[in-house]
Amino acid sequence: MEPYYYQRLSKPMQEAYHAIKRGVESLNPAFPVPRLEMERLSEVLFYLRLDRPEIFYITNFSCRVHPDALRVEFCPEYLFDKGRIREHQKALRARVERLARPAQAFTEWEKERYIHDFICTQVRYDKLKKPYSHEIIGPLGQGVGVCEGIAKSVKALCDQLGLWCIVVISENAPEKGIKYRHAWNVVRIGGRYYHLDATFDNSVGTPELIRYDYFNLEDRRIFRDHEPLITPAPACSEGDGFYYRKKTLLYQAGRGGAPGGTGCPEEEGAGIPLERRLSYPSSVEGYPSMPGAGRSEPGYAPQSAAQLASGSAPGGLYAGMPCAYAGCPAGQRRRGAGGTSAPGGNCRGHIAITRLF
Repeated sequence: MEPYYYQRLSKPMQEAYHAIKRGVESLNPAFPVPRLEMERLSEVLFYLRLDRPEIFYITNFSCRVHPDALRVEFCPEYLFDKGRIREHQKALRARVERLARPAQAFTEWEKERYIHDFICTQVRYDKLKKPYSHEIIGPLGQGVGVCEGIAKSVKALCDQLGLWCIVVISENAPEKGIKYRHAWNVVRIGGRYYHLDATFDNSVGTPELIRYDYFNLEDRRIFRDHEPLITPAPACSEGDGFYYRKKTLLYQAGRGGAPGGTGCPEEEGAGIPLERRLSYPSSVEGYPSMPGAGRSEPGYAPQSAAQLASGSAPGGLYAGMPCAYAGCPAGQRRRGAGGTSAPGGNCRGHIAITRLF
């Protein structure tokens, strides 16, 4: 698809976008770009990296300027040397192609779920926040990532499968204790736009019990516990794509897993009825390893729902909200996993995250 953010730039910024893209794809140490203010060039690079998650290897830049010149010399800072970048590019292309292959014939919704489930079962949140965890080489190459790397990985897989997807960024809110910006995705399924936050679902679920609390939310729901966006995005006004509504697990008594049940997975006791698990290609032969990467590294233990609700997960600050599952009797009669005493607090299966570190 035509790059979403590119289309929203001014003509001079679009010229800079193309010049930077050509230069960094060629791994040039310096190259000319149209002369813009540094703030505008930073904005162009920011949007280029959201449009093109495969450009994972540039971290910053500087410029050399001649007072009378119409162009400036753009000097990128690369994460690795040229040989290592080419090595990673080759491995990532193979990895993305191999991951996407089993889902080529799926419907749009099935493709989205396939990608979401891959993130939730094969990727761990990187609390140590290594530089590569912010890019696709973290989740796709090493199995670890932060929200930015996860959202970019979702987009890379969606692009490979022909599924419309963008990465969106929300503002931080220091006054609320929210130190960092957060990244997730907006997808288009059946011609309608939805929010997909695989990072949050990755955090509240486990590989054995995948959560879909943030799968295809509309604006009204996502912004109950997400800060406003700093990036443009299409309106997501339809709530009919929400996973649990689509799977008839929400809001209506008698539509749960048991006769006369509530539709609340926690109340039913058997968890969310999951369909056949797909077997994801786990590795690419010859993929370059990263120092200290991998699931066995200290600090990568899965975070339980109780940890998330109580705020005891390292680096995180979470607070209870009324259970998202309206009428959930488990939430009405039991305190949430975090010990909230508010009436109608969350049941253990329906914790609402208010902040991701």
